[in-house]
Amino acid sequence: MGKAKDLSPRKISEIKTLLLHTGRSQRKIASIANVSRASVDRIKTKLDTNVDLTPKRAKNCGRKKITTPRDERKIRDICVENRKAPRKILTKKVQDAGINISLATVRRRMKDLGFICRRPAKNLFLHRL
Repeated sequence: MGKAKDLSPRKISEIKTLLLHTGRSQRKIASIANVSRASVDRIKTKLDTNVDLTPKRAKNCGRKKITTPRDERKIRDICVENRKAPRKILTKKVQDAGINISLATVRRRMKDLGFICRRPAKNLFLHRL
């Protein structure tokens, strides 16, 4: 399984402080800091070899988006125009507009754009006693 994300500098400094100034085991430090024992071990190894603790990964790692900002604006316009339409119909309209993406991609783009899928609340009648 791959790395989910880098530890924050605050979390790294917390682990570093616990390693240097307490006599606790790596397992105990991992449970206190709520990280894996392997993460604590990596930080301890870096401290022992005087290696920099800042993450080396770039911010834009991972697969590139298939949609362009122009496509995302078109998806947003279609969603605003048809606020109560189901996602399948929205996907069909997006594909008719010339953007060839899947239902899952439309779902992700709608979530990124702030469109939350919810059913309207049913108002209950309040009875007087």
